[in-house]
Amino acid sequence: MSDEKLDLARKLYHAQSRLRQFARLAIGRLTGTTTTLDARYRQHLDYEESRLFHRMELNAIGGILIRKGIITGEELQLAFLEESEHLETKLREKWPEITDIAEDGSSYGLDIQKMRDRCRREGWPP
Repeated sequence: MSDEKLDLARKLYHAQSRLRQFARLAIGRLTGTTTTLDARYRQHLDYEESRLFHRMELNAIGGILIRKGIITGEELQLAFLEESEHLETKLREKWPEITDIAEDGSSYGLDIQKMRDRCRREGWPP
């Protein structure tokens, strides 16, 4: 591997390490001071690192596609909207406790009694 490729790999590794540090800070708000062996800490950390890395990767890919003129920013937003609506439909099937969308389209309601019943039925933690 050339020195230039090694330098790029090293820079990427360091940038990703810095993102991991932000993930640890964010998870500390949930878990407080704990050891790295704590299962809940590790699970939350895995999710937060994944979230940050997926965001970074998606932003990079979208930016490349726009800069190369393959798609416009508006086309990318439309694709995100379509995918969001598709995913929302699938999630609503899994969460019947969700009620109708707010008038302004910003959020859902929640049928509290149905949610309590589900929590009891499925043994969710309090």
